Amino acid sequence: MSERGSIYAQLSAAGGTIPIEGAKVAIIYEDAESQPKVQYFTTDASGITGELQIDTPDSEESLSPGNGGVPPFATLSVRAEHPQFQSVLVEGVQVFSGRNSIQSINMIPLSASSLPSDNLKILVVPPQNL
Repeated sequence: MSERGSIYAQLSAAGGTIPIEGAKVAIIYEDAESQPKVQYFTTDASGITGELQIDTPDSEESLSPGNGGVPPFATLSVRAEHPQFQSVLVEGVQVFSGRNSIQSINMIPLSASSLPSDNLKILVVPPQNL
């Protein structure tokens, strides 16, 4: 992995119409040595985090069939938390070399009757068949 791609998260409610400011976002990924890393962000008034650059597989690997089963993208997880909303964990987020990925997350407000066990929604992005 000698190339890089980037990602940021955009958090909103009401189907994307209301940005969520002040949410805590953790992006969990592996570095070039396959060591786990976590980068923390807080969303701004537009519901957007800072951008994170990560190592990705070489883009050349995606141009030929049978590249040894290595997908042409890096995968990571994004966890978003805000005290007034259900937490969200998105697994399998894909970042391609030379591309800026945007992970949109629509958060659901907590109700007064919400239980702590109801406070995490897990979404899994299926791998692309490339």
